[in-house]
Amino acid sequence: MFIRYLFPPLTLFLLLAPLFSAHAATVVWDSDQSGDWSDGSKWDTGAPPQPGDDVVIDRPNVDLTVTISGGIQEVRVLDCQESLHVIAGALTVTDIAEVFNDFRLNSAAQ
Repeated sequence: MFIRYLFPPLTLFLLLAPLFSAHAATVVWDSDQSGDWSDGSKWDTGAPPQPGDDVVIDRPNVDLTVTISGGIQEVRVLDCQESLHVIAGALTVTDIAEVFNDFRLNSAAQ
């Protein structure tokens, strides 16, 4: 009885929840060709990055451009070694964004 009052189920859940928390996926651009961010076939997971994901765009010895042409894209971390063009829509990075190549943001009204 004493243990039941000392550790009610909710308290036990709160103590154990961090052990089972979801970890962000690392999603990597897996194509040597330029393309649109929303094209799942260009990513190693077969789908575009989701909110909370860590994104890596780095294709050594290839010069390519990833384009965001619409929608609101959100990721946790962006590590981009290639050109990144946001021509419509939006890109939100909630933690760290590093773009080591050409970055273009088109602010013209659509």
